[in-house]
Amino acid sequence: MNQFATEELEILSKFRLGLEQSSSTLSTEAKNLLNPEFLSGYLTEIQPRIHSDRLNVTGSMLIKRYAFLAAMALFSMTVFGKRINTSPENITIETDDEDPLWLPSFYFHTLECIPMEGSREKWRDELLADLFRNHLSRILGAVSKEARISKLILWENIVLYVVWMYDTLLENKPEYVTIEQIQDDYMYVVKEADGELFGDGMKNPFLQFYGKQKADEPKMRQTCCLYYLTSEKRDRCSTCPKHCLT
Repeated sequence: MNQFATEELEILSKFRLGLEQSSSTLSTEAKNLLNPEFLSGYLTEIQPRIHSDRLNVTGSMLIKRYAFLAAMALFSMTVFGKRINTSPENITIETDDEDPLWLPSFYFHTLECIPMEGSREKWRDELLADLFRNHLSRILGAVSKEARISKLILWENIVLYVVWMYDTLLENKPEYVTIEQIQDDYMYVVKEADGELFGDGMKNPFLQFYGKQKADEPKMRQTCCLYYLTSEKRDRCSTCPKHCLT
């Protein structure tokens, strides 16, 4: 096991890494979201915080916030060469009751990380399987069922933030990682990684959205995340697909 340096923790805080727990009633163990009865009640509780009166909208906004976990874990992998323990049992979703936007943070009970040893390719696959197949795919499936919203929308919510993270890295490369490493991990995640790393019987979910898109093309969504239904002015995301603008 290994530890994160103080500077590394500060950088990961941009992806909503939380270093303290709160007493908010909306703070919960991530594993609780896999319980259908708990999840149903939780979605209802957070609706007022995101100005939603529809479960499908609430489910989509929850996964958009959850997407930062994917960006954080992959950033740590690529830039620091460190694998965070993303098990649902190791994470709590922390709420700041003073935050009007309800942007929860991720608190890790154990922040020790697993450095790369031996084959980097094997280490990377293990990280992807833990992050996606064993956690995010399960949370996404539960939310899709309880909120009655398409998995395609929820997966694109995650895909969009991961693509944003890697594009940002390529534009502003940290000094302690090479462009080649960023590009290699980026292309592996969005094009080459086996679908089984994301869920049993799955195809790589990135392929459907951005895997075949040219690097210099604008990253427009294929599905609408329904954010505009939480906005008083019905504002749309800058990447909203055309069918949501009619």
